[in-house]
Parts: sequence; C-alpha cells; structure tokens
Amino acid sequence: MGLDAWVYCNCFRDGKLREPPKVRWKVYVEETGGIACVTQQLEEQIAFDQWLALRACEHRNGMLLHHHLGNIALIALLRSELNCFPDDFPVLLRQVLYDGVHSGDYLAPGDIARLQLEIERLKAFRCSSSEAQNFVDEFCRQRKELVECSKMMNNPIVF
Repeated sequence: MGLDAWVYCNCFRDGKLREPPKVRWKVYVEETGGIACVTQQLEEQIAFDQWLALRACEHRNGMLLHHHLGNIALIALLRSELNCFPDDFPVLLRQVLYDGVHSGDYLAPGDIARLQLEIERLKAFRCSSSEAQNFVDEFCRQRKELVECSKMMNNPIVF
C-alpha cells in the first residue's frame, strides 16, 4: 500500500482520441480531469474501462503523468519530518501527507500555486537523517513534475 498521485490528460476534451467512445456510454469529464461514463450496465462499464485503459488515447487510463509517492511508512516519515514546521507546509500536511494511503481526492488548480510555494520551501528543507533526506529530495522532484503537469493541463493533481 502507498500513496500515488497523477494528472489526467486532456485528449478527450481536446478531441485527440485515437478511438472515439461509444455514444451510448455518455462520456463526460469529471472534476478531477478524468473521464467517466454514465452507463449502469456492468458489461458496458467493463467495455468503457477497457477502452479507456488501452484504446482511447496514448495515455493509459487517461493519465498523462503518474507517480508512486511512497509507501505508508515513507509517507509517515515525511509527515513526521515536516510536522516540525507545520506553518510552512499546510497543503502538504493537510491535503497530501495526512494519510499514506488516501485516494479519491485531489488538489484543485487553485491549490496548486500554494503547493508550488511549499515545494520551493521543501528544496531548502533539511531532514534529521540522510535516509529521510533522500526520500524528501525524490518526493520534491515528483511533486514538482506533478505541479508543472497540472498547470499545463489545468487539471487537478489526483490521489
């Protein structure tokens, strides 16, 4: 178990699909930037999921960028390090690192600018151990990529 984050592509919205969806699926863009369908029939949902995963566009499941941020223990380690300075990292602590396995939530584009400032602060942050510092450095690199991708797509970062 661990924490993953991603940003969806805009291929559906921009008309850049390799294969169009079936009209009967009634495909729409969710607030996360991902696409979903209205169908309630299991067979149709399975067909939609297979299309989205493999045929819709060049991005598997519509994810332009995906990062595994860390397992539950590494996320707890990072949260512990940053909790020494909670006022410097409110978005990271309250919306990203609050749980090492949360899913189904996201950072809206309005939160991305605040997160970007925290990532800049994180670059200068020094941990209590070299092991923790290595993890923070990698986490910082991944967060920076996710922020840049989110801004480019104008889509949330999803967990």
